[in-house]
Amino acid sequence: MQTALNSSLEERLARLEKGSRRWRAAALMLLVAVGILLTAAFSGQDQFDRGFILPPRGEGIRARAFLLTDREGKVQGEWTMEGGQPVLKFYASNGKVLWLAPPRTGYKPVEAK
Repeated sequence: MQTALNSSLEERLARLEKGSRRWRAAALMLLVAVGILLTAAFSGQDQFDRGFILPPRGEGIRARAFLLTDREGKVQGEWTMEGGQPVLKFYASNGKVLWLAPPRTGYKPVEAK
């Protein structure tokens, strides 16, 4: 009777150890999966594009002139540098300057003589 009790006890103990190993393996796999998900969630996603690392972004758009064109490609306005200061010009349909900012200092109002 003692041997039957010992063998039954050993079988139960073996099943408990096997179940314990399964639970430990499952917990380890869950921990690894959560770690991977957290790493992916908090990594800089703007640095990756379809698996390729993008080059660092510049400080902004740089140009010597910006041209405003219509559908036919005719220049309707421009933003450039003249004399060390920015100048914004809009053109009329005949090509003459319609509006200028900052206004030229050579012009005088009609009332001033």
